[in-house]
Amino acid sequence: MKLMNWIACLTPLFLSAAQESTPAPPDTGVLLHVEGAEPGYTLLAPLRSTETVLIDEKGAVVNRWTSEFTPGNAADLLPNGDLLRAGKIGTNTRFHGGGEGGVLEQFTWEGELVWSYDLSAEDHLHHHDFEVLPNGNVLVVVWEGKSKDDALAAGRRPNSVGETGLWPDALWELKPIEPNGAEIVWAWRAWDHLVQDSDANLAHYGDPATHPQRIDINIGAPQLEQPETENARRAREEELQRLRALGYIDDAEEEGEGREDGREREAADWMHTNSIDYHADLDLIVISVRNFSEVFVIDHSTTTEQAAGTEGGRYGRGGDLLWRWGNATNTRQAQPQTLFGQHDARWTRDDERVALSVFNNGSGRPDGDFSSVDLVHVPIDSGDWVADQNGFPALPEQAAWSYSAPERFDFFSSHISGAEPLSEGRFLVCEGDDGRVFQVNRAGDMLWEFVSPFQGDPERGASPRGPRGPGRGNRGPNGGAPPRRTTDGGPQPGPDRRGGHGSATALFRAVHIPLDHPGVSEHAKPASTK
Repeated sequence: MKLMNWIACLTPLFLSAAQESTPAPPDTGVLLHVEGAEPGYTLLAPLRSTETVLIDEKGAVVNRWTSEFTPGNAADLLPNGDLLRAGKIGTNTRFHGGGEGGVLEQFTWEGELVWSYDLSAEDHLHHHDFEVLPNGNVLVVVWEGKSKDDALAAGRRPNSVGETGLWPDALWELKPIEPNGAEIVWAWRAWDHLVQDSDANLAHYGDPATHPQRIDINIGAPQLEQPETENARRAREEELQRLRALGYIDDAEEEGEGREDGREREAADWMHTNSIDYHADLDLIVISVRNFSEVFVIDHSTTTEQAAGTEGGRYGRGGDLLWRWGNATNTRQAQPQTLFGQHDARWTRDDERVALSVFNNGSGRPDGDFSSVDLVHVPIDSGDWVADQNGFPALPEQAAWSYSAPERFDFFSSHISGAEPLSEGRFLVCEGDDGRVFQVNRAGDMLWEFVSPFQGDPERGASPRGPRGPGRGNRGPNGGAPPRRTTDGGPQPGPDRRGGHGSATALFRAVHIPLDHPGVSEHAKPASTK
């Protein structure tokens, strides 16, 4: 047996020996592996850990990388075997909340840090995700700060913006420069593509229903001038406590902040874009905008100047939205809402058609909270958009295919999570709140299931966790979580499964690494050969 194989096989033994006081319980690791599962590796970055781990299909650790930072949030394996990882700096005084990052780091397979780039400043902060382009550049999602006066001048309703202002999202394309630099070679900003119908005397005035290519600055605008009810305040603080336990927001964030401060901060994170993916053949970007329950498609073929306008690029519309899906109420259409706080929008194909897959978290569904993996066809044919009578590509009323659990309320993650298309119709699904990863096929058959034994401890990194407490095995009528709430914070009727409940093993998402990945094939062997 080769040395690397021997080390990989013994790694779980070393971990167990090192953590005899908190051995991994029997409901973690690989729980299911049947014929038909896609072979390969899985990359995991536990939210409360400074370590990123690569496991094989038997759950053995193949490699691990240690950072100074917990995730912020995405990680990926580059073609040369290096790890690219976002880290949470946690020191930005203006931008802080779910998904915050602030630094990108690149480590060799052996763990040497070869590139680090700071994306935390007074006027911006990286958050959630990045995407590596074929040319080696990196697309990142950033918050860009706008003052209260900026927001009011752009048509934001006065009662829905506080002194914190707004943090609209932008996309930057970085050209890495080792060891600590980068050049911004392209940018797109949501702030350049607004519409509002609240004040005809202000900028961007128009009808959102007839301008679906634009973003209504008052989507989801809260009524901040109205006092927060005690029930609503309690529900908000319970949710913050749960997200702290997951590692999704900072433990150091003060508990005793004023009610209005907390509400204003939540309103400032206007879009909360949580994923980005790139289609190389079409030169298109898709982003998942959680707070709008929508996905947006954007033309990447533009220059930065064109991306700020309405003309130019391969599709002739500059940086205006080419397509959107998930919540037609945002453009005043009568179609039912189909996405609910989704994550991880990805390009794929279905029956030779361009499609998108998404992890539909499902918080706030009319028929109860449950998650699904949804697949939707994109109205583009041979590189040309298929427009409806108004000139904007049609919005499908429902997904072309969807997966949910046989008992649908048994599968629910209210935050984080992901679904990655694999070959032959399979998907790698990450139920992030619970640290659970599984493969499922188009027939709904589960082929592989793994429950993470890695829990958070920012000082020592990932380690086998102890007894789980409330979680997947102890859901009960409400999963051990606080009840769902209505708009005013009161209990909401109907089925309720909150998921996760503060699991220390929470994952932003999982990444499938195929057996023939050039960066790993020289360093590790598949479990089937051991």
